Amino acid sequence: MKGNLCLEDRELQGSLPFLFFKDGMRELRFMEGIEEWEIKGLADIIIQRDNINEFEDDLITLIWEKDFIHISYLATDQFLEETPVLIPETWYLVRNLVYILGRIGQEASMPYIQKSYNHSESRVRREAVQAAGLIGGPRATALLTRALKDQDLRIRSMAGISLARVGKKASLPALLEVIQTKDFSKRDPYEVKAFFEAVGSVGSNEAVQPLQQILEHKGWFGGEVKDKVRLGAACSLALIGTPEAKAVLQSGANSREESIRQACLEAKRRYGV
Repeated sequence: MKGNLCLEDRELQGSLPFLFFKDGMRELRFMEGIEEWEIKGLADIIIQRDNINEFEDDLITLIWEKDFIHISYLATDQFLEETPVLIPETWYLVRNLVYILGRIGQEASMPYIQKSYNHSESRVRREAVQAAGLIGGPRATALLTRALKDQDLRIRSMAGISLARVGKKASLPALLEVIQTKDFSKRDPYEVKAFFEAVGSVGSNEAVQPLQQILEHKGWFGGEVKDKVRLGAACSLALIGTPEAKAVLQSGANSREESIRQACLEAKRRYGV
């Protein structure tokens, strides 16, 4: 870090940790690349502390107004039972704070992760989805289910994979609804693959019949679309790996329909079924 921060002893009398704590600050982080103007700006705020009561502001508000790029923080609100809240509105600060909350892994943070998912910046929503996948629980499941319809295909894909992991069998209806929509076959191959993997990873026999219907569907148009969807369904069956799923795969491997046969043979090869 370049530059020195020098303050008169008289300006910093008292306990700085207590000063921050009483105003709700619970964590203050200095990120790599911090600039001199940010250091000086924070110092100015600390020096102003004796005047805070005069204009009815607190340290959290003053820091928020500075819009620092490389200084992030967690704060609490007295009305929110000391639960961390996201204060900065700059998208990268919000994203970084959501990242921290996800790694802390406390379900009490979920209301604020849910709030961050409303952000217009897709990178913030993506981090919220990832955090929900790390934390789990009913609120995380609700957020991930909502994110299945996000406008960003990467977020939808991540939400599907995470939902299968944290929601287990309870997530299956929402995942099946996605892969059974009429336009699903037209989606990006990455997304199609992700959702079929999500369904397969749940490992439930309840998915076998819907997957078999997709695998054997006669109405697919275009060889590439047909092959993509059938391979995804076959791989999902292979991931489920139950005797019922394996029986469908084996039947498909003996099919007279080349597209079905090739999809099932490839799925069996990939997953050693």
